[in-house]
Amino acid sequence: MTGRLTDERLTRAGLFIIALLAVAAYARAMTAPFVFDDRSNVLENESIRNLWPPWNALWAAPGVGNAGRPLVNLTNALNYAAGGLDPAGYHLVNLAIHLLGGFVFFALARRSFALARFRGALPPNPGGAPPGDLAATAAALFAAGVFTLHPLATESVTYVTQRSEEMMLLFLLLCLLFAVKGWETGKSRPWHALSAAAMLAGAASKETMIAAPFLVLLWDRLFVRDRFFDCLRRSPLLYSGLLAGLLFLGLLTVSGKTLAAAPLSTTLSPLSYAAVQAVMGWRVVRLFLLPLGLCFDAHGMPRPETWRIALAVACWLPVFAAVGLGLRRGSPAGFWGAFFFLLLAPSSSFLPLADLFFEHRAYGALAALSALSALAGLFLYERLKAAGRWDARARRALGAAVILVFLLLTGATFARNGVYASPVALWSDTVRKAPYNPRAHLNLGVALRDTDRIDQEILAYQEALALKPDYPDAIHNLAHALTRAGRYQEALDLYNRAVKSSPLDADSINGRGVVLAILGKREEAIADYRRALAIAPGNVMALANLGKALFESGRSDEARRCFEDALRIAPDFFPAHAGLGDILDAAGDLNGAALQYSLTLSGGHEFPDVRFKLAVILGKLGRPEDAIENYRRAVAFDPNFFEAFYNLGNALIREGRIKEAIDCLDRAVALRPDSEKARQNLDIARRMLEARH
Repeated sequence: MTGRLTDERLTRAGLFIIALLAVAAYARAMTAPFVFDDRSNVLENESIRNLWPPWNALWAAPGVGNAGRPLVNLTNALNYAAGGLDPAGYHLVNLAIHLLGGFVFFALARRSFALARFRGALPPNPGGAPPGDLAATAAALFAAGVFTLHPLATESVTYVTQRSEEMMLLFLLLCLLFAVKGWETGKSRPWHALSAAAMLAGAASKETMIAAPFLVLLWDRLFVRDRFFDCLRRSPLLYSGLLAGLLFLGLLTVSGKTLAAAPLSTTLSPLSYAAVQAVMGWRVVRLFLLPLGLCFDAHGMPRPETWRIALAVACWLPVFAAVGLGLRRGSPAGFWGAFFFLLLAPSSSFLPLADLFFEHRAYGALAALSALSALAGLFLYERLKAAGRWDARARRALGAAVILVFLLLTGATFARNGVYASPVALWSDTVRKAPYNPRAHLNLGVALRDTDRIDQEILAYQEALALKPDYPDAIHNLAHALTRAGRYQEALDLYNRAVKSSPLDADSINGRGVVLAILGKREEAIADYRRALAIAPGNVMALANLGKALFESGRSDEARRCFEDALRIAPDFFPAHAGLGDILDAAGDLNGAALQYSLTLSGGHEFPDVRFKLAVILGKLGRPEDAIENYRRAVAFDPNFFEAFYNLGNALIREGRIKEAIDCLDRAVALRPDSEKARQNLDIARRMLEARH
């Protein structure tokens, strides 16, 4: 049977199986919501809303999200054009990029493994491995499968923002593959032009692309030329294109202010950071070998003890020596070892980033570790074959082992993707694994806010503040949660604390105004709203709050101007529509008020009190059926809304729908037994029903 198995058939079957398993592994990711920095990169990124003019879609706001990564921003714009803010489309594109990267990685791995077996001679087959070299193809398929299915890749694939990491690696691999194709085929100009183009595309995706020219030069020196000078001399188009790519990368980094989005550490020097990264490097290796304890955000990770750093450095020394020996001998193991370090170097060497570790930084290193594990298998095969022990039993055992590894990785990745099912699940898992992380506790609180679990939300913010007492976002969010929980004095104390520490924090000043208004200190609230607007004139929430306070103070004209100013800034800002509706209603403009209340409720928003006001106005306008429908929607959203049940019952009586009216008035009496009017109207409805019979 082995004799009938060709290299082409093995490649097709292997890649098909890997793709099938990858689809299964990431099936749950397709329904995962946007999380964390997806808010700035997708949900709040105005630059992706239109594809024309194209330069707008290429350029996000400097210092935030995908600024300086125009190609990534463009793909998000294409996603938005195709499906709006439906996360499924973004996840599908991320998976497609990951799969394509895995296939390109396979092509490179197969070439490098074949070069190992033929002692550096270029393969006679321009497609890669020599005809019939099934061992190199099988090993490359194993490497591609491990890379594609490994759960360590989930943060780069499932977290939409890390599309930048995926795209960078894809273009880096393509840059290297096109360069190799130019050397293999002898048609260097078109292939090397494509390699330079891939370099530019990678530079427009992420800064880690800086490693690409060094890897191309390393491959050239190891497997093609005898001297570095010959490499540069024999491929001028290639290396001039790669140099242009490096200059382009520098320009994007500076103009996009990329380091403003990923700030540098203020506590670690470059040398101290490099020492810490010796421990983080072993963390990558450990997660590759045993992918347990994967953590979405390890922010605030304690600095490793000195002895751990010393031990990690000592353990890396023989690894460096082995990689150096491999490079000296022209071994693919040396190349992939260097690949590992070069891909980690931009974020995990001497540039002291504020976060010591992120799993997505290991995405490129994962490819290198996958290739090295396949090389270990290829080495075992060669030894068994040389010893005459490569028989049917050995083939079955090795095949079963490969299948088991693929299935275990697929299952682990499928399980890991379950964590991304909801923000609460993701941040709960993160808090459990990184209890030291104040940012994780904060984001858990934000996620809980959307599920109305206010006690747990408050606890999450308190945990964040216990870890970082001066955390502005946690202070503000906790104060807001306490306000919603009715704990007004506690909220006021926190807002005072926030404003004292950050006098120019318009959101905290505005929040304090809300609490002051609730406590009846309306003039103090108005003063806070005006102060917030002096700091941030475009703060539409402060404008709406000021308008509401002015309206309640009887200053309708000023209030109307506030709401209209807010709507000029944000035409769909529903609190301003609601406030304007109240003013028009009080002025007797029923049609205008109905329009504003309807606009408040458009776009999927649902507010029972606004729905109730709209129903009252529709009744006055002689539209009883519309009024009844809006009362019903109000009580469906708030089953304890006495006034809506009472008015609905009365409206149904007027329409002669007595049985329905009795049900509604019965509910109103149950909610407020002391309401004499509700009891009287319920008795009237019952007598009307008896009279009919």
